[in-house]
Amino acid sequence: MGKATKYGIIALACSTGGPQALHTLLPMLPEHLGVPMVVLQHMPSGFTHSLAERVDGMSKLTVKEATDKEVLLPDTVYIAQGGKHLEIGMNSSNKLIAKVYEGPPINNLRPNADVMYESLIDPSESFYEKLLIHEFTEVCTYHNCMIDENDELLMPIWEEFLAMELDHLHTAAELFKKYEKRDPQEVIGEEVVHPCHFTSQKEYVAKILNDEIGKRLGSDKDYQFIKDIPEDWASYKVQEL
Repeated sequence: MGKATKYGIIALACSTGGPQALHTLLPMLPEHLGVPMVVLQHMPSGFTHSLAERVDGMSKLTVKEATDKEVLLPDTVYIAQGGKHLEIGMNSSNKLIAKVYEGPPINNLRPNADVMYESLIDPSESFYEKLLIHEFTEVCTYHNCMIDENDELLMPIWEEFLAMELDHLHTAAELFKKYEKRDPQEVIGEEVVHPCHFTSQKEYVAKILNDEIGKRLGSDKDYQFIKDIPEDWASYKVQEL
């Protein structure tokens, strides 16, 4: 998006299991994020509007379906329209906007997460700057895994992965200095960043499996247990073919 103007935005993509995860995650977020959030859920057309309405009623943030050329406001969650691609761009006033369009499916998916994420790439970053940031992110991730690991048998694995990624980061930094003639610390700073911590999700996964595994998408575009689905459910007809 250019060096002169920097933007903050949260971008999330999800597929199978995504709707239930969004029903859990979004209501947990605080009222003020300070930036807009875009969510791409792999869904056909006609489903995401009702999904946004349901989650909006449960959340402190405003949750809505994204529309074309809409300015993206802080503290608002924009869910990509089902059956259409979503990109993030800028309007003539240098404000972040949603770009919603049909276009051909990518890898049989529309919307497609790659399309959204690729639109967020800074076009002014060089190849070596992207490489440096990528390797630094890898170091931070494996360092997180190492400091959060409680199993002594697994700890050496994370230590080995971290050592390998530090070598990769060193190589990327040397290339950056050689070809960009710049100090890598201008881009990545001097300290490891801890963007997240990894904790056990066994109880959460077990609860989701127990509560949701028997559900299917009903005729009213909601989720119903198999025992409650009517006999004329459309998928039953397909299964008979």
